[in-house]
Amino acid sequence: MELNKIKDSLIHIDKQLSEDDWKEVEQKLYCTIPSCVKNFYNTVNGGLTIGNLFLLNGDEQITIKKFMPIKYNADFHNAPESTMEGMTLIQRSHQTIGSHELIIGITAGRPNRICVNVKTGVVELYPLIGLNKDAFIFDPPIFISSSFDQFLSMLKYEPKESDDNLIRKERTSKEKLKIETSAKKLSSEDWLEFEKNTKFKLPTTMKNFYLKNNGGMPNLNFFSPQDEDMDEVEINIFLPIKYPLKGIQTIEETSRSLWERNMISKSFLPFAIDSGNNLYAIHNKTLCIYYIVMDIWHNEWSCEENFKANSTKIASSFRYFITHLIPEE
Repeated sequence: MELNKIKDSLIHIDKQLSEDDWKEVEQKLYCTIPSCVKNFYNTVNGGLTIGNLFLLNGDEQITIKKFMPIKYNADFHNAPESTMEGMTLIQRSHQTIGSHELIIGITAGRPNRICVNVKTGVVELYPLIGLNKDAFIFDPPIFISSSFDQFLSMLKYEPKESDDNLIRKERTSKEKLKIETSAKKLSSEDWLEFEKNTKFKLPTTMKNFYLKNNGGMPNLNFFSPQDEDMDEVEINIFLPIKYPLKGIQTIEETSRSLWERNMISKSFLPFAIDSGNNLYAIHNKTLCIYYIVMDIWHNEWSCEENFKANSTKIASSFRYFITHLIPEE
């Protein structure tokens, strides 16, 4: 992500640092802070995230709750232990992090620490496992990226959502999206179980959509792909989760069957079909939406070659997809 976009995802950003501030902090930490880290902090001196700021590390999603500010923390009256250098020095003194590590961020959920090594530039996650007097105890660090710039480039952002207002504002159709013949309503626990079983960490927009409508037939059943060279595509039905509809398998059943038969890549999770049983699927890393043709297969090609040929990206996100559905003309 670009620095300005990261800045837009944060609130409670603290006072900008002067050159004298930087010199003071480096003296306290007994190190030279890398220029890439300085560049970041000269743009945003810490801050709390609004919405969902995250990155994918292998199969795991790491969600950022806050970036630690340097020297200044107005919310805590600039208490040293509330700053990046203060927290770093406490953990270093108890030898719970490496002597060249800087604690730059804290994750959502369990407050693990994100650290950058001033010598190597490597960014790592320190999983929190307990507390010993004044210091936290961590499991061995988990590699995230080989540089701080790479770490920033891995970040993705979804705006905060509390209801349907955001989706409603973005609609391109004057008609309101309605879903008919939905399956049994999902609970938040059902959703968590679904993500765990499929090993997909899905966007908040998709979660909110499915908690309100567990599959079913949309009244706005056409979509114009973001690729302008592609014709409109038709959506027949959104597949349900956990509870099947009459004659319609769940997402779990559909994906498991297709994965086991090697008919689609395991990077894709199908969530809707058209009248010809072609698929709409979300990609596990990019979270982009793809249209997958199911009636063409070249036996002389590898599975990977077929997967690539049969899948076309049609939307940059589930949000874009769901807010740009249109009625049949």
